[in-house]
Amino acid sequence: MPPLPADFSMSWEAYEQLTLDTLKQQLSFLLRRYLRSPSTNLAETIVTTIENIIRHPDISTDIQDLCCYRKLLFHWQVLT
Repeated sequence: MPPLPADFSMSWEAYEQLTLDTLKQQLSFLLRRYLRSPSTNLAETIVTTIENIIRHPDISTDIQDLCCYRKLLFHWQVLT
């Protein structure tokens, strides 16, 4: 997984290059980091990462996962 910049943001072009598993690993890392040190910027990055997981073409093969990520996205959108 590429290292996160100081502001935790990535361009869409960078996200396009990531596999679904890499995005899920990044989300896991971001969630753990948020638990240790919550911030609005980090929460917004979590929302972006979840959105990119939902947009990823490989997620469409697993409807149950897609539903879970949509619920997770709603939760984090409320927080930001």
